[in-house]
Amino acid sequence: MSSNLEMDHHLGQTRQIEQNRRNGKTTKTVKSSAGLLDLTTPRDRSGSYQPQLVPKRQIVLTPQLEQKVLSLYSMGNSYADISQHLLSNF
Repeated sequence: MSSNLEMDHHLGQTRQIEQNRRNGKTTKTVKSSAGLLDLTTPRDRSGSYQPQLVPKRQIVLTPQLEQKVLSLYSMGNSYADISQHLLSNF
């Protein structure tokens, strides 16, 4: 799942209001039924970006999201296809 598309969308909306830009990335560890996963999400300078798929301070993946990703992967979808599907539905 790519948070970069979420960040692109967020910066596109806020760019007219203020000069907000990317400010690196941050990593967090989340728990899932498959074990611990490291996620890397982008940051913005003003701190107004809120990830939608795995929000800030969420450390456990919801069973619904996990099941959706696993079922899409088992149907033969690529990581890019799964990312696009999740972004279009959230």
